[in-house]
Amino acid sequence: LCYMDFDVRKQPYLDALPDVLKQFSDFLGTHTWFAGDNISFVDFLLYELFDQHLQLAPDCLKEYYANR
Repeated sequence: LCYMDFDVRKQPYLDALPDVLKQFSDFLGTHTWFAGDNISFVDFLLYELFDQHLQLAPDCLKEYYANR
């Protein structure tokens, strides 16, 4: 999205985003952390990724926070 045609690419990206976020949510399941029983660098990387998506679409994680 940081490349040319941002306005053209943004909406299709946002349309696909719920399916991708659901995959992350399903993978995490009932676990607290993504890569095991303890926090790891993977959790920090994903935090950054999710934070960037909140800048793009502020309500994109709302459905998943409600389930936690």
